[in-house]
Amino acid sequence: MTIPALMANHRKEATASKLKKFFTTMTQAKNLWATSDGINPYNLIFPDDAVSVGDKTLEFYNKSFGKYLSSTKAEVVGNYIRVHFNDGTSFVARIASNTVMYFFFCMQNECYSEVFDGRKSFLFTMNNNGFSPGNGSVIMCKKRPPANRFDFGKYVRVGIACSVHYNARL
Repeated sequence: MTIPALMANHRKEATASKLKKFFTTMTQAKNLWATSDGINPYNLIFPDDAVSVGDKTLEFYNKSFGKYLSSTKAEVVGNYIRVHFNDGTSFVARIASNTVMYFFFCMQNECYSEVFDGRKSFLFTMNNNGFSPGNGSVIMCKKRPPANRFDFGKYVRVGIACSVHYNARL
């Protein structure tokens, strides 16, 4: 094997490891929160006043599953919260409705809202079905897809037409 191939394999393994750790940690935090507060995990209701409101989302995060996560920093960034972990990863999150919360997990501490590329950043969703990898139905892409695009500055909002694949298995 060549050195570039070895480096690429190492990056894929490191990505898979971080994704698995994030998924496991978030699932455990959600389950601990549901158990300790007596919440039915299949009937999650997020606060209506926290929908797309950063301050209220942070308040909810700190009172719920956030208390079961070991993060170095949690902050409000516009309508989102950004949470940093010791291993250099982070996520931004927002409550999209009273039944859905989106998480954009990033391999680095620089995480941006509603941006994921399937290589350095990934979408996850928390809802009544649990905590799971997101489906790409509402995303922001760095590359312009061939159709179904509406320009929002340097990124393009798209629907299903933007295909993003997870390069690492959970």
